[in-house]
Amino acid sequence: MKQAGGRNESTSQTASNVWHPTMGTPRNIPLAPLLVTLLALGLFTPVTPFTLADLQVDNLSSQTVLNISYRSSGDTRLSGPIPTELGGLTNLTTLVLTQHNLSGGIPPELGNLTGLQYLDISNNSLSGTIPPQLGRLTSLTHFQLSVNRLFGSIPAELGNLVNVTYFELSYNGLSGPIPGALGNLTRLVDWEMHDNNLTGPLPPEIGNMASLTIMALQTNQINGSLPPDIGKLTNLESLSLYQNQLSGPLPAELGNMTSLKSITLWNNSLSGPIPYEIGGLPNLQQVFMENNTFSGDIPASIGNLTRLLFLGVSNNSLSGSIPPSLGNLSSASYLGLGGNKLTGFIPPELGNLPAMQSLDFSNNNLTGPIPQELANVTSLSRLFLNGNQLSGSPPPRLASLPSLVSLDLRNNSLSGVISPEFAARFGPENVLPGNPFLSVGTAPGPLAPPPLIPAPQPAVSAPPPAF
Repeated sequence: MKQAGGRNESTSQTASNVWHPTMGTPRNIPLAPLLVTLLALGLFTPVTPFTLADLQVDNLSSQTVLNISYRSSGDTRLSGPIPTELGGLTNLTTLVLTQHNLSGGIPPELGNLTGLQYLDISNNSLSGTIPPQLGRLTSLTHFQLSVNRLFGSIPAELGNLVNVTYFELSYNGLSGPIPGALGNLTRLVDWEMHDNNLTGPLPPEIGNMASLTIMALQTNQINGSLPPDIGKLTNLESLSLYQNQLSGPLPAELGNMTSLKSITLWNNSLSGPIPYEIGGLPNLQQVFMENNTFSGDIPASIGNLTRLLFLGVSNNSLSGSIPPSLGNLSSASYLGLGGNKLTGFIPPELGNLPAMQSLDFSNNNLTGPIPQELANVTSLSRLFLNGNQLSGSPPPRLASLPSLVSLDLRNNSLSGVISPEFAARFGPENVLPGNPFLSVGTAPGPLAPPPLIPAPQPAVSAPPPAF
């Protein structure tokens, strides 16, 4: 979310057509009576610290920029409703009323400001529904109503804002489906409607948003599957749909979105395999798909993502072995594969990860020894291997890793003896439980029972040879 009112309009407008009041001490001033009085008296003020007694004479109806944003404790914090009279300021190109205590509904009369290019009334206590009349503001490039108390559905008329590049309705109580008409916003770059109560599937028309680079629709109740049309968004860099109710498989068309840097889909009900095509996204830096029901193998093609920093696919139903190709993720610092059904050995190739800080392979069905090569990852700070069927002795060299602060080896089939230094470094409570044949110290502890060897039989003298 952009910082509300963050654009400095005073650098591009003269003092006679910009209003941004500041006062020596913060206070609440009802906005409607103030502006009605200004309209009636023709009073106005330039961008300087002021008291109401310092108002300078000007013609408010000729203003092009009305910027009343609360930025610091010395600014005026306005309260009350937005006056309907604002709809008469038809010369406005910028209207910023952000970070105040404004309440009540959004006046439909704002739809008369057809020359408006920048609208930001975020961070208030505005309530009610979004007036469909705002769809008349076809010159808008910036549309921001976030962090209010708005409810109801999103008007389809907002699909008429064909010049908008920034569109944010986040942190409200909006409900109902996403209108397919928003697919008309072909110039939209940043689309944020997260933290609402939106329902229904993603409309396939979103594939028409050809300029989109950010899609932030997380923390809603959006359901259904991802439409294959999403693959048309070849400029998209960030796809954020976590904490929804999405289901079904990921479309293979995801592989067409070659600008993607971030995919966050955790806490949904997505299923099926992770598409092999994901390995063809050369700019991908983070993938978070935890807490879904993905199944099948981890695609070996993920090893092609040399810019990948974070891979999180924990708590799914993935099976098969860990691809050795993950050892090619030279930029990765987090690899979370815990809580799946993975089998086989831990690939020794994972010792080639120079930037790795956290490895989580816990609660799978992995077998075999802990690779000695993991002790080559000198940047490693967390290693979670608990809840598997790993065998053999823990590599003593793990205790020499300078950054390793958390090691969990519980509930495996490890055996042998670890040094007191090893136990002290990581805590015996994180190593010994669930490994009954693993002990601390140089004296033998409880060891695996030796194999059964038949008891020796008494020697029987051979009879003397007959002559």
